[in-house]
Amino acid sequence: MNDGFSLPDGRWLHPFRFTNLLVPDPDAPVRQFQLTQEREDLIRAQLVVAPGASPARLDATRAAMQQLLGPQVELHWTVVPRINLGTHGKFRVFRSKLGSAYDGYAEDAPPA
Repeated sequence: MNDGFSLPDGRWLHPFRFTNLLVPDPDAPVRQFQLTQEREDLIRAQLVVAPGASPARLDATRAAMQQLLGPQVELHWTVVPRINLGTHGKFRVFRSKLGSAYDGYAEDAPPA
């Protein structure tokens, strides 16, 4: 199951479209990421980047993501030292708070 992103212009983006932008090759500066759609017009990106990552390459990646999303969507981009795992030792790379195929699953509930 994967979340999809519904955008203000009526498009629905499969989140894997972002994977090719963020990690196009083994030398990409992004090592780990999580994208969360907060609102139809707001997506937050948390990124763990390689030490010494090229600022120019990161800027180009961000610009490509913004182009894919379009001008009506804000992209909040944050570089973090790590992305915490959920209680079950996993995290969702893509999530939409607008509705999800995962709704009803207790991802952060304590293990049984």
